[in-house]
Amino acid sequence: MVHNGIEYALMQLIAETYEVLKNGIGMDNEAIRNVFAQWNKGRLQSFLLEITAEIFAFKNVANTSLLDDIKDEAKAKGTGKWTSQGA
Repeated sequence: MVHNGIEYALMQLIAETYEVLKNGIGMDNEAIRNVFAQWNKGRLQSFLLEITAEIFAFKNVANTSLLDDIKDEAKAKGTGKWTSQGA
């Protein structure tokens, strides 16, 4: 449960970083993919950064970024909430 809570926090950090890079400073998806891929080569290396960088490479049928078609909402099973309540 603690592992899941930490993972949720890391996913939130990645999502907020994406928001700042995309809408804060106006980077396109390819540039953001390069940032995450570069970070994953150093001290920040993690499975979550690895798969995040890979997501940016997927294209939809119109050959545009699939990421732009994904809804910006998520659901949870409760482990993140239970972790924060227990803390």
